[in-house]
Amino acid sequence: MAAYDVFTARMVESMGYPALFLGGSLVGDFYAEPVWLTTLSERLEYARQIADNVDIPALADLDDGGDPVVIYRTTKQYERARVGAIHILDDAVGPMGQTVGVIPVNKMVDKIKAAVDARSDLVVTVRCTAASQTGKETKEQAIARGVAYAQAGAESIWFTGMTFDDLPRVADAVKIPITAQLFMDTTMATAKASRVKVAVYASLLQNIAQSAVYDALTELKTTGTMMKSAGGVRLGGRIPAEFRLRITRAAEITARGKKYGVGT
Repeated sequence: MAAYDVFTARMVESMGYPALFLGGSLVGDFYAEPVWLTTLSERLEYARQIADNVDIPALADLDDGGDPVVIYRTTKQYERARVGAIHILDDAVGPMGQTVGVIPVNKMVDKIKAAVDARSDLVVTVRCTAASQTGKETKEQAIARGVAYAQAGAESIWFTGMTFDDLPRVADAVKIPITAQLFMDTTMATAKASRVKVAVYASLLQNIAQSAVYDALTELKTTGTMMKSAGGVRLGGRIPAEFRLRITRAAEITARGKKYGVGT
């Protein structure tokens, strides 16, 4: 489940979801910049702030990640930031962050090997976009890429441009867990039937939250109140008090204060 800040990440964790996805679009929105314009330091700090404040693993999106030497260093930095997994795309990126195709298989294999060599326990995953880029490669060619990526050490692959019906044969070919994006109307039953092992809700919470803020600001601008957007309740009223206290770890902090004689 994608989470765009620490509070949301803890909500996801508290609800029992097993892992977080820190996608590139979340980083871009956090800094209000196109994702390609954000720096490695900014992306790393964003991931660190979230990963360091939850007890479930976080998967960080590196986009194309740069060349293998850069990926080697970046992998080590993300692992030190307590990120549990990284995600590398095989997009060929041109000026202004424009996707201009897919990189050659051997180049992507080198990136994967660099990440695998650099990591200790961190999981290395890949997103293969070849089948979703019009006129670039067939699904069969994309699957062949996936086989090469798996042999290079990738531990899960997310194929864009594949349907859920395609994924069982993809899983048979690559022989490693398949990652897939689920949408607001995609059921977990569909994912399981398609042999998806890692189901990603990439930006739904972010989009829902942004839409809610936009609606509230628009309502205030046009009507002078936020009654409709707030559902007629005071701010935060829809979140149970006990849940909010759990998210902020209030009991843990209070207990620590008592232990060290603070606030007593």
